[in-house]
Amino acid sequence: MIEALSAQIIATQDSIADSLGLERAVVVPSVSRVRIARQETLQLDGERFIHLEGSFDWQLPNDSVRVDSAFELFLQRGERDQGWTLARPVHGEGDQVQRWLLYPLGLPQA
Repeated sequence: MIEALSAQIIATQDSIADSLGLERAVVVPSVSRVRIARQETLQLDGERFIHLEGSFDWQLPNDSVRVDSAFELFLQRGERDQGWTLARPVHGEGDQVQRWLLYPLGLPQA
């Protein structure tokens, strides 16, 4: 879970840097106090996801400010239930089928 949240923060940082035409800086946040408020299994476009919502605390290195943030994660089990993948929805235009960016994680099986 913590690895998935860190990966999501890094992917968001990269997306913002790309949008602003800035150089990507890999800054790995410290994630703590994960609180899950809602968990469900979803079937979307023939794919099965674990959908989680909640909040967590995170802090960037060398920063004294700890931030409490809400999160929404879509996780997918790996082939043969080995490992996990973070799935981030990509918003398409018009009637396009939902697309996903996939980030393999080294999470142990639940």
